[in-house]
Amino acid sequence: MRREYIFTAARWLFALLYLSTGVAIALITLFGIGGPPPQPNADAQAFTDALTRSHFIDPLLALCYLVGGGALLFRLTAPFGLVVLAPVIVVIFFFHVVLSGQWPWGSLNLAWLLFLAWHFRAAFQTIWSHDTPAGRVLPAA
Repeated sequence: MRREYIFTAARWLFALLYLSTGVAIALITLFGIGGPPPQPNADAQAFTDALTRSHFIDPLLALCYLVGGGALLFRLTAPFGLVVLAPVIVVIFFFHVVLSGQWPWGSLNLAWLLFLAWHFRAAFQTIWSHDTPAGRVLPAA
């Protein structure tokens, strides 16, 4: 029982982190309120500046963060939230390892995602299975 509380708290904290980040990006993108945080070095800053100037990535990130974080708030939709956030978190991991040099932050994000994904691993079982829900094997393409 205590273990379930740990997973619930981890899920809610992760959800709130990404929901608040999604709201912040949406406010910057839609209303010009605030600004992106400065990056620790020139390469990381150039990368984030290029993405922001594209006017494509920031709204997409805000949407992914809001949908993924919102889905994580509820146990039933948490696996969907993890699937939505997974590609973004992998990019965050490599951004911090390769460009920013802040590898602990990127590693923490990835480890947190994997921790939650492991907890909900049963929900992902059908992704790796070629059986239909009725137990029949799908025909070869």
